Amino acid sequence: MSELRLLYFFDPLCGWCYASAPALAALAEHYPQQLQLMPSGLFSGQGARPMSRDFADYAWQNDQRIEKMTGQRFTEAYLQQVLHGKDVRFDSSYASLAMTAAAAMAPALEAQLLHALQLARYVEGVDTSKAEHVAAICQQVAETQGISLSRQEWLEKLQDSTVVAQRDARIGQAQQFMQQLGIQGVPQLVVNKGDQYGVISGGALYQDKEALLEMIASAFRA
Repeated sequence: MSELRLLYFFDPLCGWCYASAPALAALAEHYPQQLQLMPSGLFSGQGARPMSRDFADYAWQNDQRIEKMTGQRFTEAYLQQVLHGKDVRFDSSYASLAMTAAAAMAPALEAQLLHALQLARYVEGVDTSKAEHVAAICQQVAETQGISLSRQEWLEKLQDSTVVAQRDARIGQAQQFMQQLGIQGVPQLVVNKGDQYGVISGGALYQDKEALLEMIASAFRA
């Protein structure tokens, strides 16, 4: 009997992925062994860009829509310090590297780190495109799992060629899956059993998490 997997496609700077944070937390709690995070690379590499005023205004407008729909907070600190900050890039490269390094140490750490990065950015107004800020968040979150690494040690991991190669391989795998399954954007949840893949409706990630868990439980019973 094939083991069932839950593939969660995302990008650390995706506002809609932040909107799905409660759903992801529920999945991580109930299905820690089956959940597999799939970084899409949407806003890293060629998808990264300088934070222009036009793009910042577009992002803020979209973020306000997300907040109205889901209740997830986007604060004035985020608007002023990130979207309207000086020399800011819209780039998830370091966040994706950090999550890859964290997953190698303790798989449960990855989803926790993603949420911490989201809260730091959207609520506290921390620019999570900068390596030094990502390293500080990693240090704090890792300590909750008994992993004691200094900020400097985390910075070194974000520059480590092995971690970079692992991150790139994960993004490549995620993009290949997305192409095969016809997935156009993130977040997206896919239920995989053997050679069968079922794409969960995107709206399910923003609504009642209990209903989502029941959908997943039904898939497990099938």
